[in-house]
Amino acid sequence: MHYFGYPHSMYSGYSGPYGRVFPPAVPDTFMASARRVRPAISEAEILTNKIAGSRDLSKRIMEAAQASKTETVRNLIASTGVRKNAGIIYDPDGITIVFTDVGCCSVSVTLRWK
Repeated sequence: MHYFGYPHSMYSGYSGPYGRVFPPAVPDTFMASARRVRPAISEAEILTNKIAGSRDLSKRIMEAAQASKTETVRNLIASTGVRKNAGIIYDPDGITIVFTDVGCCSVSVTLRWK
């Protein structure tokens, strides 16, 4: 909310959003991260396509996760053709798979089953 004519000058330590100085934007690292994240995006796409296309695989992943059989979940995910080692977090509502390129970027896929 903005109050026209409000005397901001009474707060001498506050310059508002108008006087902030930002460093120059150098997008090199940002661009490199965008390039390096592409393989992780491809891995996520491979995995989601396999899960979406296979009722049996989906059921097996769900059952293993619900039984806290992490190694079985990892093996089932690896069986989809995913080459990168993925972080796996699951709870009663779903699963999150994280593909990470250390020092650069990550892709997180959260799929609900409840």
